[in-house]
Amino acid sequence: MRPDTGQPLKKAAITLENRSAAANSAYDVTDERGHFSAQKVVPGSYRLVVSRNGFVDAEYGQKRVGGPGAVLTLSAGQRMTDLVFKLACTAALSGHVYDEDGEPVRGATITVFRAASGQGKPAQIGNQPTETNDLGEFRMFDLPPGRYLVSVFYHARNEWRRTSHLRTPDLGEGYLPSFYPNTTDASKAQPIVIRAGDDIRSLDFFLHPASLVSVSGRVLMGFPTTANTAVGVYLNPRGSGLVPDMMNLSGSTDPRTGTFRIDSVPPGSYSLGTSYRDRDLGVWLHTRQDLDVGNFDVEGITLTLLPGIDVPGRVRWEAPPPSAPRALQVRLSPTDNSVPGQQGQMVKPDGTFVLKNISEGEYRAVVMFGDHTPVGFLKSARYGSRPLTDSVLTVRPGSDAFLELTLSACTAQVSGTVLTSDSLPAVGVQVVLIPEEPRRDNHRKFRSETTDQNGKFTIAGLEPGNYKLFSWDIAEEGDEPWFEPDWLKPFEGDGTSIRLGESDTKTLQLHLLDLPKDSNPQ
Repeated sequence: MRPDTGQPLKKAAITLENRSAAANSAYDVTDERGHFSAQKVVPGSYRLVVSRNGFVDAEYGQKRVGGPGAVLTLSAGQRMTDLVFKLACTAALSGHVYDEDGEPVRGATITVFRAASGQGKPAQIGNQPTETNDLGEFRMFDLPPGRYLVSVFYHARNEWRRTSHLRTPDLGEGYLPSFYPNTTDASKAQPIVIRAGDDIRSLDFFLHPASLVSVSGRVLMGFPTTANTAVGVYLNPRGSGLVPDMMNLSGSTDPRTGTFRIDSVPPGSYSLGTSYRDRDLGVWLHTRQDLDVGNFDVEGITLTLLPGIDVPGRVRWEAPPPSAPRALQVRLSPTDNSVPGQQGQMVKPDGTFVLKNISEGEYRAVVMFGDHTPVGFLKSARYGSRPLTDSVLTVRPGSDAFLELTLSACTAQVSGTVLTSDSLPAVGVQVVLIPEEPRRDNHRKFRSETTDQNGKFTIAGLEPGNYKLFSWDIAEEGDEPWFEPDWLKPFEGDGTSIRLGESDTKTLQLHLLDLPKDSNPQ
């Protein structure tokens, strides 16, 4: 129903999602009285989500609009009736973009990012970027509550392409990307707090002019290839992740000479790269390098495309697992987060695999299980004659080393209950298992779970080791601030230490930790 009028909502989609077997999920649509039902539900662990156009998704166990919900644990013969969901209206942002003379800018690109903390960079939300109209106006709608960062980018080259079929001219002047509140420094961008039903207007931006330069050079093919082959060259902004990809700074090589030139580049820090698909090898080849662009043209750059290195290997089990996983996949994850990841390969029935075309660099070997809960963990790894620490290896040209990965099915499990300061079950809060130092640089070893309607949690498929357990009530779904060392530091003394051995099953009682007052802005 609507929270403002209490009127029932028709045509709301109900999803009862089974967390371990999608085939056991159930679906329904509300009738004219807002009623729904799910019959013959298989016992298990579920998420119950209600969604409707123009409203913020609601989830069972939510304590605030847009916040995370609780796990719904259903047992055989259990009946749940008279559930009530109040759906809040989504929000909107609108404003204008002006140039340095105060004139409206048509065709400027507006992008909205979630300001959530966690791994990597701020995440662009589901809404597609929008462009300003002929009056310089923009409007972003269907926004759930949260904290948002807003970026604006305009390139006159884009407007030229829209209105002319002629070759895009080399524009010597343009505009820098801007961020709310009207700054060109992404590190000074400030979040906007949006609440349910907000209609925030007059969010106006004034663009800052800048000199535009060119970046030119040559791409060399370090292998035999078809004559007169053109390859694409691109510039991607580095840094905060707030600079939109719509800058569209790219070009292609001259098929005869391999030279390239990218015009109208604003000053900034970039990653310059090129990609080429070798049809004979059946693989993509990549190369990239960091590039800082100032107020002058950058010339004479050389990018060399070389075939990557094949890494053969084998996965073996220390002892046969109780149940064979549906699928195993091996991939090499770069230890440098700015480097693109490598595509994984399926493990053959005999345990062998070949990771093809791996670029030179440092990687962490990762085994991915097709099942929802890992049935094993990577116990040891060896590359050639060298045992690997934390499964980290260095791939170099000329190496024909074999990657040997040993799995163990003796995973651990921790479960328990989280209580509030009033000793009541904490419903729909986050329980986070964090490895002790020095294993925290591997974020794959972090695990989190949400408590159910009884404050209970279970985290299974764990690698043995020393951990700390924490529990918080995080405001926004998807917010994972515990990956940030500075955020986590004040809570270190409040974590519950636990040592998990092979096949251990431990039960704990945790207490919900208080967050800083500004952590839940809604």
